[in-house]
Amino acid sequence: MALAYAPAPALSARHCRATRAPRSGLVLTRRGRLAIVLLAAVALLALAPWRAIASTPAGTAPEGWTAVTVAPGDTLWEYAQEAAPGADPRPVIAEIRAVNDLSTSTLQPGQRLVVPVASPG
Repeated sequence: MALAYAPAPALSARHCRATRAPRSGLVLTRRGRLAIVLLAAVALLALAPWRAIASTPAGTAPEGWTAVTVAPGDTLWEYAQEAAPGADPRPVIAEIRAVNDLSTSTLQPGQRLVVPVASPG
């Protein structure tokens, strides 16, 4: 007596999708992708003034900024206080460091910097 094997029933596509493991990780919706693109655009626009300042030829300063040579004992704090008297100098120091691409706040005599011009008043 011979045994007859019947082929396994074919599964429809609907059955295969239902048994597939759920995707793991982040799935962005259209709104999420739009939010990321807008965030990147805002970041680029916010950095645009720094590109203009950074692309200024050596020895010249952009409008509202002036080139100085650091004297012995000069500090970024002093330059920031001169640029914005009566204001918190920390944001100005951060600006000066970013524009001059300084990794530290330590200055060397003879170093050339671009600093903001003192605000009137």
